[in-house]
Amino acid sequence: MTPALRILLVDDEEIVRETLCDFMLACGHTVTQASDGREAVASLTKDDFDLILADVRMPGLDGMGLLENVRQEGSDIPVIMMTGHGDAEMETQAAHLGATGFLVKPIRLRELDDLVQNLTR
Repeated sequence: MTPALRILLVDDEEIVRETLCDFMLACGHTVTQASDGREAVASLTKDDFDLILADVRMPGLDGMGLLENVRQEGSDIPVIMMTGHGDAEMETQAAHLGATGFLVKPIRLRELDDLVQNLTR
């Protein structure tokens, strides 16, 4: 059984946020949603999180920019990047910036759950 995590879920697509939020809640986690990187940064200044799930491509501050911001602040919070337009170069860039994981949409919920469980071991 995975310990309950406080997750910040960042995606500009509401249907993706709602689907992943419902799944994470069903797994026993607490979820805060943000629709872009700027909203996520604001949430990070107010609350502590155990995990960030962030879309790569979003208007304004995108997922890579958010990841850079988090690492520049000195945080080692795990960040799993998600994208519907991913390639090996993007995955390499995310890893170089300090991403913990990389998922290609449509997200397979079992794969997401496995990644989350591995973070808590």
